[in-house]
Amino acid sequence: MKSIIISILFFVFAFTTYAQKEANWWYFGANSGLNFNNLQTVISSKGLSTPDMPSPVIGPLNTSEGSFTLSDSDGNLLMSGDGVTIYNRLNAVMANGTGMLGGSSSTQSGIIVPVPGSDSLFYAISVINNEQPAGITYSIVDISLNGGNGAVTSTKNVELLAGPTDENITATRKRDSPNFWLIHRRLSTSATEGCVIHVWEITSTGIVNHNIYPFAIQPTAPGITFYRNFAGYIKVSPDGTKFATAIDDSNINRTGILSGIFNPKTGVPSDVRFRSPSSSTNWYNFDFSPSGKNLFITGENYSPTTNRTPLQQITWNDLRNTTNSATYIPADTVYVSSLQLAADGRIYGVRVGRKEIVAIMNPEEDYAAADVRFFPNYLINNASFGLPNFMSAFFVADVKGQSFACMGNTAKYTVEITMSGTPDENAVKLIWDFGDGSPTIEQSVTLGTTIYQQSHIFSAVGAYTLTVTPYKSDNTPLKSLVYSVRILDCSIMTNRMVRTRLLNSDLQQ
Repeated sequence: MKSIIISILFFVFAFTTYAQKEANWWYFGANSGLNFNNLQTVISSKGLSTPDMPSPVIGPLNTSEGSFTLSDSDGNLLMSGDGVTIYNRLNAVMANGTGMLGGSSSTQSGIIVPVPGSDSLFYAISVINNEQPAGITYSIVDISLNGGNGAVTSTKNVELLAGPTDENITATRKRDSPNFWLIHRRLSTSATEGCVIHVWEITSTGIVNHNIYPFAIQPTAPGITFYRNFAGYIKVSPDGTKFATAIDDSNINRTGILSGIFNPKTGVPSDVRFRSPSSSTNWYNFDFSPSGKNLFITGENYSPTTNRTPLQQITWNDLRNTTNSATYIPADTVYVSSLQLAADGRIYGVRVGRKEIVAIMNPEEDYAAADVRFFPNYLINNASFGLPNFMSAFFVADVKGQSFACMGNTAKYTVEITMSGTPDENAVKLIWDFGDGSPTIEQSVTLGTTIYQQSHIFSAVGAYTLTVTPYKSDNTPLKSLVYSVRILDCSIMTNRMVRTRLLNSDLQQ
């Protein structure tokens, strides 16, 4: 008896996005909010039992549009704000926290970004509304002051970009670096320029290296420009490689989505394109699915009966490369004013002046299977136009490997990670558990190194779960990355008859 060994080389990549608990508190609207630390099972409008829904809470903000919140990696609230006032973890006004130069009616009134290399300092960026002169400014918050309640330091209202500016701001991780990128979109009054993307590098010593990237792009209708379309969100995909920005205007010829490629290593945007993905007007907010494959988009929806823009979905490829239109989401209510991807992988939506929320349970699926659930009277207080503004990702891990392997053969697995946040919140080691009873493997994590690999030989046929758990310096585990592996017996036992069939006709003579 002889055996023929076949090496099976199926490579299936699994993409997992994991944000630490920095985004577990959401404050927005008219003293409204959600707490993702306290989860509950609730029933949707269609009677579907829905587990792990955030609890509604009362927040300190009373803002008509933009807001921001930030927690530590364990989900403990650190601060919140509306671009004008910063509140501490107790929901009281932070020391020196008033008089910021943003605007609570700015689409994205601000954002909080950690100072690289510090465990207590944060940049609080503010954005003014209605193209006023204050433009974009930043202040520094020291969370260690006042017994951990924090204070805005004497570095306050430092000008980054003088007005007039548009009402948007976002940030993402600089690849292979402790630094971050800060990104702003300005729609130009010039018909030959159209759109300008501003990018700064956020470093331990300041927000520096301001670069301006003009793109000569305009709506297709003759004589129509983007002038004074200053509202609308800008967001970066969780992996930092794509960006999009909504253009809000009542004129169908100039409302739509600008999208582009972003290089997270160099901070350079490129290939900016404009599309009106459907006949709906007043695009205002959107968000990416965790992998960046899909976008869900919506309008302001300030009226319960008129000027409504249904919740819609479009793939990134369709938005960029085809004329395919966005598709209405089949749900019993689809009129939301703002959308935000949460750390649980769902996208949540709210509507101005209402207590209802919408949850997109599986945003990676196409529109027909998106499972959008509606929850009336969910919030304690009414929402407004916006939801909290967060960085695109605090921790991103990409797991690659062989989902099938042969028993007795070596299989290689790779974890690619990027990290942000303060040093004590980042991973310092990975623990690999191959799920077959073999000893776990500990691997150190070094800042600036993104690729980590391990090889393993499974000695028995079966289905295994590979678990990679990052740990912080205090030995606290972060969320584990899980990957399914199936091990096969690749031996094909043969007999004389099988061997005869394998011979060619000449050798059979």
